[in-house]
Amino acid sequence: MSIENFKTFYAHKKHQLKLNYQGSEFLYPNNSPWPEPSFDYPYGMGPEVNNIPQEEKDDWEKYVGSYYTDNALGTAGDPTPFGQKGAEFAKNNFMKNGMSGYASLDDEQFVNLLCEGLYSKFLCLLDPQDKELFKAQLQQDKAGDYEYFKSDYSCMKVVQKTWEHEYAAPTIALFRRKKSGPRFADEGAYELVAVALAKLEDSDYRFSADMIFSAAKHGSDSAWWLVKYFVLQGAIHRINLIDHVRVHFPTDPINAVTKAVLPQWHLIHQLLIPHFWLHLPVDNAVLEGEKSLINRNTWYPWSPFVAKGDEIRKLLPYSWAGESFYTEDFNSSYLQYYFSLYPDSVPDPRDPKNDRIPNFIGLGVSRYGNFLREYFDPILAYTSEVVAQLPPPPSTPGAHEDAVWLEIQHWAYEISQFMPGFPNEVEICDCEKLARVLAMIIWNDAVCHSGDHGALHKMMDDSPVPFVLRIPPPASTTAKVEEKLSEALGETGFNYLKEGVHQMFKLLDKSVSLPGFISNFIEKELEKHLDDMELKEGTIPLCWPTDLVYAKMADLLFYRPHNCSLLYDCEYEFLVPEDKKSEARRKLEQSWKELDRPLLSSIQKESLAAARMKFQAMLDEVNLKYYHEDGTPIVKSPFHDDDTAAQLNKWGFPKLRPGTAEIDDPKNPKKEAAIRMQACIGAGVQY
Repeated sequence: MSIENFKTFYAHKKHQLKLNYQGSEFLYPNNSPWPEPSFDYPYGMGPEVNNIPQEEKDDWEKYVGSYYTDNALGTAGDPTPFGQKGAEFAKNNFMKNGMSGYASLDDEQFVNLLCEGLYSKFLCLLDPQDKELFKAQLQQDKAGDYEYFKSDYSCMKVVQKTWEHEYAAPTIALFRRKKSGPRFADEGAYELVAVALAKLEDSDYRFSADMIFSAAKHGSDSAWWLVKYFVLQGAIHRINLIDHVRVHFPTDPINAVTKAVLPQWHLIHQLLIPHFWLHLPVDNAVLEGEKSLINRNTWYPWSPFVAKGDEIRKLLPYSWAGESFYTEDFNSSYLQYYFSLYPDSVPDPRDPKNDRIPNFIGLGVSRYGNFLREYFDPILAYTSEVVAQLPPPPSTPGAHEDAVWLEIQHWAYEISQFMPGFPNEVEICDCEKLARVLAMIIWNDAVCHSGDHGALHKMMDDSPVPFVLRIPPPASTTAKVEEKLSEALGETGFNYLKEGVHQMFKLLDKSVSLPGFISNFIEKELEKHLDDMELKEGTIPLCWPTDLVYAKMADLLFYRPHNCSLLYDCEYEFLVPEDKKSEARRKLEQSWKELDRPLLSSIQKESLAAARMKFQAMLDEVNLKYYHEDGTPIVKSPFHDDDTAAQLNKWGFPKLRPGTAEIDDPKNPKKEAAIRMQACIGAGVQY
């Protein structure tokens, strides 16, 4: 039978195999979730899933929505707890950092932020247009001793309607690393070479050689100090609206199709469902929720971005269509999305069948990349053992008598209609390829998602994260960054200050017997001095206290992990013992048996249980590279994060599970649960 028209093939084969399915065999036999075109950008964003089953909405409300409500709005006994923490965070930052609000930023710290941890995801090799832009800097390496990387935030060119008195600009940072020698930022491997700042000309941003800030030439200038904050502003917006979006939304079609087309008795269904729990309603709440931090039209104090929702959402197409959505240029920082079978490279959209481009993991640029990569092999080993419990795949995809593989083909066919690069109904009939598909899904949803959140929450507490900048970018490489105190405070704020000075002198008059004309003279001179006072680098307010409040609220609500189940011990249906199954489940499985469905045998379940134990042991081996058995980090953090129950390592990498010293603590019985929630690798995208 020909498989060229898969829909006809599937219908005929299903009839031939007498697969007259009953509704009880499917999770959602009617009105199932299904991908549909994005409302905002039908060809720019991946398909959305908006038809969320009621039971999944209920779970979201119970485990996620209540967390947001209790902590954002508060309860009778604890009103607005995260709002209070945000205010405390803002106060502490201004007391520590002075009027600038954000922490100081020397070149070494800047390199560590962009070349390690979360932002190291952005490092990639230079494209031809970058080599042309930075030609003068690259020519200085006459011996060719270095390899060069860019950290590209040219995406900010689409964000032009910022909030009033707030600014944004596209930037590209250039780094280099010796081809032989240390490899990671904490070893001193990277050197900051330059930053390119785009200028707005006729409603279009353009990069040019005269707006390249060189570390060697401009490193002591105030413009150099300021341009680095604009780079970090681009980074925090890019991770939120582009690169972390790639972790969340592209797998929604896989989630929905799995629930819609695979019978509940199917092994692939039972493997993936624990990793898909809460994912669809979480993503729907982000994209379409009234109180979402990127809602198109509303604003809430946990939305820290530089522009309104409908403006900031212009960044989203970079996560799916890439640079090609906005221009005809090729930019390896913003590739069109393709499902990849490998964690260290992605298909080259110019020739996705034959060429691949190494990502930050494949380039070996950071410890964060290594951390993520090391968890992939145990997951692949596990999915390979799971796939080994399936019947042998058909040698000829169009000629077989196997319901299990027919439904895998059906599953792959439907997903491949929505997801570029996903193996189709013919390509999936390969055990190794199927195992890789499953491993990439689980690795993305569990490890990559948790890793991003852990690293971002860590960074929010100990590094400048400038969502908002309230002074414009430097107009030239030699521009002096100065601002009058009256401009920095605004008319109202400056009048408050002058009134405060006046009240101070009134109190002084009462306590000190100064002649009135002397007191008036000093007060007038001081007011004149305030009128003329120029603020410079380090004293100019880069943000307002409220900006830090909003950023911290976003961190505590959305960035800090709050898992509901873990990768290490999430519950698979095929591992539930018979005596632990509910009466309803036993009846369901009995009905499938009466329909002669290919249910798992006791021998297969024993093999799966052994595979799970081996999987856990392999995961533990990876965890021991970063955390001791008692849960303490091998590389300690320079500070203790009061927002998280566990002490994580200096990069904020999540641990696999609570350590031996973090469980059964009689002094803190809630500690283990808090660590599972806030500091471990979750089973999937649950927040």
